[in-house]
Amino acid sequence: MVSILKNLIFLLALLFFSTTILYSCNFEKPYIEKISNVKVISLKDTILNLELTLDIQNPNLVSAILQEIDSKIFVENRQIGTSSIDREYELAANGKTSITLQTAMYVPNLSVVLPKIFETDSTLITVEGKYMVKKFVFSTEIAEKTELYINLKEQIQKNINETMSGEGGIKIDYIKPTEITPQNVKLEVGLKLVNIYPFSYKLKSLHIICYPEGSDTPLGESDLARAIELLPNSSQTLPLQTTIKNQGILGGIGSIVFGGSRNLVIKGTATVEFIGYTFQIPFEQKQAIIPTSPFGN
Repeated sequence: MVSILKNLIFLLALLFFSTTILYSCNFEKPYIEKISNVKVISLKDTILNLELTLDIQNPNLVSAILQEIDSKIFVENRQIGTSSIDREYELAANGKTSITLQTAMYVPNLSVVLPKIFETDSTLITVEGKYMVKKFVFSTEIAEKTELYINLKEQIQKNINETMSGEGGIKIDYIKPTEITPQNVKLEVGLKLVNIYPFSYKLKSLHIICYPEGSDTPLGESDLARAIELLPNSSQTLPLQTTIKNQGILGGIGSIVFGGSRNLVIKGTATVEFIGYTFQIPFEQKQAIIPTSPFGN
């Protein structure tokens, strides 16, 4: 009985390893489907550290483990950096898995290809190198060269827009009345500028329009008086002045100025210069006006 059991276990083990080896021979290489996101992390000396999100397709019927990546990144056939992963990823069977590449880019090389990136909607990105994939008990090193045409200009613009119009860029810090007369109301809009990037940028111009919440009728508008340069990892608050002169609107916002709780919506467009390139940044934010008393404090 013991002998039969041993033979059965041996046959099952042999069947398992035979199936594993057979499958390994038929294993199809996972491949990069697209680069779905680009995020700036830091800049040190001449190295710009990014996170690239890659969508990897596994065409096999079983999952696999992506153990390591050692690759070079090329833009328009010029090497601009290297990349790796900081942990293992399970590649879903017959499906897509998003992984994060830690990418170090050489700023001098990147600056050479930036004009090409901003001149076209289709940039050639080449990822060339090797990666280690584990399937069952076997690990396989796979050499890979993937060429993708992506709208890198759009990716960069999207990243800058989202950052600059959120907590890491242009933020309306406060709105308060500074002068109240029968003819008009003067408001001060506190504009907080935050630079989370590892390099300076210049706010060249800014135009804002104030609206009552729920209305498309503008109350007033204002422009930045001069260009502002913001240093890396810094912030500052600028007061912008606007005057509300429409008498019909004045009556409608009386409750705001004199102790109400309604909000104003600030819409605007900023012109920002990064590393020699200019971007138009639209933004829209809601902010409660600081109530005041008609009789002073």
